[in-house]
Amino acid sequence: MTKLLTDLETWPHRFPVDEIQYGVAGVNAGIQPNKITEILGLKALSEVLPGLRAPWRQNETTDSVWGNINISNKTASINHGDPKQRKFDLRAHKFDYFSNWVVASYADKEHMKVAVIKASVVYRNGLDSYSWNEANLSKDVKLFDLRTQAEEFRAYLLTKPAPPEMPAAAVPDESESESESESWDE
Repeated sequence: MTKLLTDLETWPHRFPVDEIQYGVAGVNAGIQPNKITEILGLKALSEVLPGLRAPWRQNETTDSVWGNINISNKTASINHGDPKQRKFDLRAHKFDYFSNWVVASYADKEHMKVAVIKASVVYRNGLDSYSWNEANLSKDVKLFDLRTQAEEFRAYLLTKPAPPEMPAAAVPDESESESESESWDE
């Protein structure tokens, strides 16, 4: 996980972490504000989830692994100009059926929040994005402030839901090698 965080902090501009001015938009020669939020979110997650690591294969929906729990990390942005409304886009999500949870990070001046949603809910909704409203949460979204609710957050992750069903088109045929169909957390 340390390597993953280091790569995120240095790519593509190779700024050391102490030179990134997180609170000032546009200072970092084109680093996108969501990239900064993503880095801060991953750092906060690595602090509250001891042993959090990158999966053995990256860029295929599962972004981090904690114990035997596979997590798809997202960065939530403000939706419709209202900080209580958040969303993230769902572009390609190759091999999403290995993820148990989607953890969407977002911050304000006082909180590092995460929204935790079952991967099966996010990746099988047929939409291009997933959104929620903090003022009127659905039963599928659980919010945690990592600064004050780390223990509750860990306990909730341990309930480990089943990943989304594997689409019929993704079922490997018997001629595939065993290594190509291994679990992400092995």
